[in-house]
Amino acid sequence: VHIQMKCNHLKIVKESYGSHLRFTIQLSFDFFLLTIVSIIHELCPWVLTGKVSDSINELNTILNERWTNPKE
Repeated sequence: VHIQMKCNHLKIVKESYGSHLRFTIQLSFDFFLLTIVSIIHELCPWVLTGKVSDSINELNTILNERWTNPKE
């Protein structure tokens, strides 16, 4: 059942393998940058305040939109 769900994922989100790969690479890069920003903020709490939370909220909105309204 899990393998079947994984195979259907691209059909559900209505994306090609390539477009899905590009999106997930960009998402991974965004998370990597947010990790660096978090470390900077942890060392200097007065710097970049709210940047990580705001960015995570933005990414959450993008992911929810992609899931609820897949491309036509």
